[in-house]
Amino acid sequence: MSRNTAILEKKMNSLSGISKILIPIVTLVAIALGCSLFSGKTSNDEVVFPATEVGVPEGPATTKNIGPEGGSLASPDGRLTLTVPPNALTEKMTFSIQPITNNVDGGLGLAYRLEPSTKTFTTPLKISVRYEEKDLEGTVPEALSLAYQDQKGAWHAQTSPKVDEAARTLSVSTTHFSDWLFLRTVGISPGKANVLVGETVYIKVDSCPDRDPIQKYNIWKYVFGSDCRKVSTDNTKWALVGAGTLTSTDNAFGIVYTAPPVRPADPLVRVIIDIDILVRDPDTGEVRTYPRKFESRIKIVGRAYHASGKAGTTVLSGDICDLSEKFSLKTNNPFVPSLEFEPDPISPTKGTLMFTTGSGLSGSCECTYTIIGTDTLKTGIELKGSSTGSLNGITGSGGGSMHVDLVPLDKECKP
Repeated sequence: MSRNTAILEKKMNSLSGISKILIPIVTLVAIALGCSLFSGKTSNDEVVFPATEVGVPEGPATTKNIGPEGGSLASPDGRLTLTVPPNALTEKMTFSIQPITNNVDGGLGLAYRLEPSTKTFTTPLKISVRYEEKDLEGTVPEALSLAYQDQKGAWHAQTSPKVDEAARTLSVSTTHFSDWLFLRTVGISPGKANVLVGETVYIKVDSCPDRDPIQKYNIWKYVFGSDCRKVSTDNTKWALVGAGTLTSTDNAFGIVYTAPPVRPADPLVRVIIDIDILVRDPDTGEVRTYPRKFESRIKIVGRAYHASGKAGTTVLSGDICDLSEKFSLKTNNPFVPSLEFEPDPISPTKGTLMFTTGSGLSGSCECTYTIIGTDTLKTGIELKGSSTGSLNGITGSGGGSMHVDLVPLDKECKP
């Protein structure tokens, strides 16, 4: 803890007779001075997270003998690569990488057990992890890191990994092996979400996995300026691109997004906050500022329904996850096993209807449908049109209308 932090801590302890409202104010002053609010910081190169259980194997290990000539070894899934530079070893040695469970909040994918864990190397070896697009949901490459677990179960996150955005990799140097994992240190949650029309989602900025600074002072759980990755709160603003509204909350690091009551023509929305990340260059030690946009990508979806209807002896039914997207309903008729609905791109409450045929029947339908009900609650689908069909050389045609009931689903809908 720095001298400034120690002085502030001493002053805080002397404020017992003053209103508690001053405590968050003093704490925010500490943040402005760049002081750490987290314990466990061991050096400028790593930050210690709380201990977790040791991971268990999630598959077989890959092994390789590497000698003084150097070489590399990849994990079974190809995500993590160990590189031994030439002349780092004086004799051949067996290396292995085994996927294990990832028990850290904020961890991305599996963790990996690197062996030999009892060996300390004089020349640093390189560990690289390849990140994918899904790993960047709600974050940016500069906010990613690698961490290893020590013998007491605590995790040491590296504050100066090398990011190669062209190769989409994150690399660190190490002189010892342990269990390693890939994680994000700063992000926006959720990074991706579906929101029903008229409903809300709380979006927050968090830094460090499972962190809770100075609980006794009852301040926010997620605080910029942590030693995870130093993040500046200066001039940060929330912005909305797309339909809906943003509403501020008592928590300065969160915002509430509300979807419009009617699904818009463009259902994709971006909630954005600008954050300046301060990152130490792993080669030069220089601290650089990276202005970055953190995004939560939201899709506005219609309410899910269970549909049911009957025409003569033909009964149709099925779950519809989104009335504004293509959907189908199954029937008990072997000649017409399903009906296919395609919404009109301009008016999603209307569309065209087609059917699939079976058991030797061929045919077509010039049919349309209309969804009835209010903006927030639909009650049914009206079908009408004419169709023709041919079976065993016999052709027939007909027309009419049909009603399908819609009942809102109170469970998760899977298309």
